Amino acid sequence: MDSALEIHANGTLVYGTTLRRKRDDPLSIVAGFVIDEDETERRLAAFAHYANLFYRSLERGDVITGLYLGTSMTGIQMKSFGRIQTSPSNGVAVPMHGLADPLKIPSVPLRISRAELAEPATLAKKATGHIARAFRTANVYYNS
Repeated sequence: MDSALEIHANGTLVYGTTLRRKRDDPLSIVAGFVIDEDETERRLAAFAHYANLFYRSLERGDVITGLYLGTSMTGIQMKSFGRIQTSPSNGVAVPMHGLADPLKIPSVPLRISRAELAEPATLAKKATGHIARAFRTANVYYNS
Protein backbone atom coordinates (compact mmCIF):
# COMPACT_ATOMS: atom_id res chain seq x y z
CA MET A 1 0.00 0.00 0.00
CA ASP A 2 1.37 3.37 -1.02
CA SER A 3 0.11 6.33 0.99
CA ALA A 4 1.17 9.93 1.46
CA LEU A 5 0.05 12.78 3.68
CA GLU A 6 0.72 16.43 2.94
CA ILE A 7 0.27 19.18 5.51
CA HIS A 8 0.20 22.64 3.93
CA ALA A 9 0.98 25.92 5.69
CA ASN A 10 -2.62 27.09 5.27
CA GLY A 11 -3.89 24.05 7.22
CA THR A 12 -4.91 21.99 4.22
CA LEU A 13 -4.44 18.25 4.65
CA VAL A 14 -4.07 16.10 1.54
CA TYR A 15 -4.09 12.32 1.79
CA GLY A 16 -3.27 10.08 -1.14
CA THR A 17 -3.35 6.32 -1.26
CA THR A 18 -3.35 3.46 -3.72
CA LEU A 19 -6.41 1.23 -3.66
CA ARG A 20 -4.96 -1.92 -5.25
CA ARG A 21 -5.06 -5.47 -4.05
CA LYS A 22 -2.01 -7.71 -3.99
CA ARG A 23 -1.43 -9.75 -7.15
CA ASP A 24 -1.64 -13.05 -5.24
CA ASP A 25 -5.11 -12.14 -3.93
CA PRO A 26 -7.74 -14.47 -5.46
CA LEU A 27 -9.96 -11.43 -5.98
CA SER A 28 -7.29 -9.57 -7.95
CA ILE A 29 -9.01 -10.25 -11.28
CA VAL A 30 -12.10 -8.38 -10.11
CA ALA A 31 -10.02 -5.81 -8.24
CA GLY A 32 -8.18 -5.03 -11.46
CA PHE A 33 -11.40 -3.53 -12.80
CA VAL A 34 -13.32 -2.58 -9.64
CA ILE A 35 -12.42 0.06 -7.06
CA ASP A 36 -13.50 -1.45 -3.74
CA GLU A 37 -16.14 0.74 -2.09
CA ASP A 38 -15.58 -0.74 1.37
CA GLU A 39 -11.81 -0.19 1.24
CA THR A 40 -12.34 3.36 -0.04
CA GLU A 41 -14.68 4.05 2.86
CA ARG A 42 -12.21 2.58 5.40
CA ARG A 43 -9.35 4.70 4.06
CA LEU A 44 -11.48 7.87 4.06
CA ALA A 45 -12.60 7.18 7.65
CA ALA A 46 -8.99 6.71 8.78
CA PHE A 47 -8.00 9.99 7.16
CA ALA A 48 -11.01 11.83 8.65
CA HIS A 49 -10.06 10.48 12.08
CA TYR A 50 -6.50 11.73 11.62
CA ALA A 51 -7.72 15.13 10.35
CA ASN A 52 -9.98 15.51 13.38
CA LEU A 53 -7.09 14.77 15.76
CA PHE A 54 -4.76 17.07 13.80
CA TYR A 55 -7.08 20.08 13.89
CA ARG A 56 -7.91 19.51 17.58
CA SER A 57 -4.19 19.45 18.41
CA LEU A 58 -3.51 22.87 16.94
CA GLU A 59 -3.11 25.70 19.43
CA ARG A 60 -6.02 27.60 17.93
CA GLY A 61 -7.62 24.59 16.27
CA ASP A 62 -10.93 25.21 17.98
CA VAL A 63 -11.43 28.41 15.97
CA ILE A 64 -11.09 26.61 12.62
CA THR A 65 -14.60 26.25 11.27
CA GLY A 66 -14.07 26.43 7.49
CA LEU A 67 -13.55 22.77 6.70
CA TYR A 68 -14.04 21.28 3.24
CA LEU A 69 -13.94 17.73 1.95
CA GLY A 70 -13.25 16.66 -1.60
CA THR A 71 -11.98 13.50 -3.24
CA SER A 72 -10.05 12.96 -6.42
CA MET A 73 -9.56 9.58 -8.08
CA THR A 74 -7.02 8.90 -10.82
CA GLY A 75 -6.44 5.86 -12.99
CA ILE A 76 -10.15 5.12 -13.28
CA GLN A 77 -10.28 4.37 -17.00
CA MET A 78 -11.90 0.97 -17.50
CA LYS A 79 -12.79 0.81 -13.79
CA SER A 80 -16.06 0.54 -11.98
CA PHE A 81 -16.76 1.18 -8.30
CA GLY A 82 -18.61 -1.06 -5.88
CA ARG A 83 -18.50 -3.67 -3.17
CA ILE A 84 -16.23 -6.61 -3.91
CA GLN A 85 -17.47 -9.84 -2.37
CA THR A 86 -15.06 -12.06 -0.42
CA SER A 87 -15.53 -15.05 -2.72
CA PRO A 88 -13.60 -15.09 -6.01
CA SER A 89 -15.56 -14.20 -9.11
CA ASN A 90 -15.40 -16.11 -12.38
CA GLY A 91 -14.94 -12.88 -14.27
CA VAL A 92 -15.84 -9.27 -14.66
CA ALA A 93 -16.87 -7.14 -17.62
CA VAL A 94 -14.44 -4.39 -18.54
CA PRO A 95 -16.33 -1.17 -17.76
CA MET A 96 -16.35 1.62 -20.31
CA HIS A 97 -17.43 5.11 -19.24
CA GLY A 98 -16.85 8.76 -19.91
CA LEU A 99 -15.93 9.78 -16.36
CA ALA A 100 -13.18 12.38 -16.12
CA ASP A 101 -9.73 11.27 -14.96
CA PRO A 102 -8.98 12.57 -12.43
CA LEU A 103 -12.52 12.31 -11.13
CA LYS A 104 -13.25 15.02 -8.58
CA ILE A 105 -16.14 14.16 -6.29
CA PRO A 106 -17.95 16.38 -5.59
CA SER A 107 -16.91 18.87 -8.26
CA VAL A 108 -16.86 21.59 -5.58
CA PRO A 109 -15.60 20.42 -2.15
CA LEU A 110 -18.29 19.92 0.51
CA ARG A 111 -18.30 22.31 3.43
CA ILE A 112 -18.33 20.18 6.57
CA SER A 113 -18.69 21.02 10.24
CA ARG A 114 -16.33 20.14 13.06
CA ALA A 115 -19.08 17.85 14.36
CA GLU A 116 -19.09 15.93 11.06
CA LEU A 117 -15.30 15.61 11.18
CA ALA A 118 -15.61 14.20 14.70
CA GLU A 119 -17.69 11.34 13.22
CA PRO A 120 -15.19 9.90 10.71
CA ALA A 121 -17.18 6.77 9.81
CA THR A 122 -20.29 8.81 9.01
CA LEU A 123 -18.28 11.38 7.04
CA ALA A 124 -16.51 8.62 5.08
CA LYS A 125 -19.85 6.98 4.28
CA LYS A 126 -21.15 10.34 3.01
CA ALA A 127 -18.07 10.89 0.79
CA THR A 128 -18.17 7.31 -0.50
CA GLY A 129 -21.86 7.75 -1.30
CA HIS A 130 -20.99 10.70 -3.55
CA ILE A 131 -18.39 8.56 -5.37
CA ALA A 132 -20.83 5.66 -5.78
CA ARG A 133 -23.47 8.02 -7.16
CA ALA A 134 -21.05 9.27 -9.84
CA PHE A 135 -20.32 5.70 -10.96
CA ARG A 136 -24.03 4.76 -10.88
CA THR A 137 -24.84 7.81 -13.00
CA ALA A 138 -22.20 6.68 -15.52
CA ASN A 139 -23.79 3.20 -15.43
CA VAL A 140 -20.60 1.51 -14.19
CA TYR A 141 -21.39 0.75 -10.56
CA TYR A 142 -20.26 -2.80 -9.81
CA ASN A 143 -22.87 -5.19 -8.47
CA SER A 144 -21.33 -8.61 -7.90
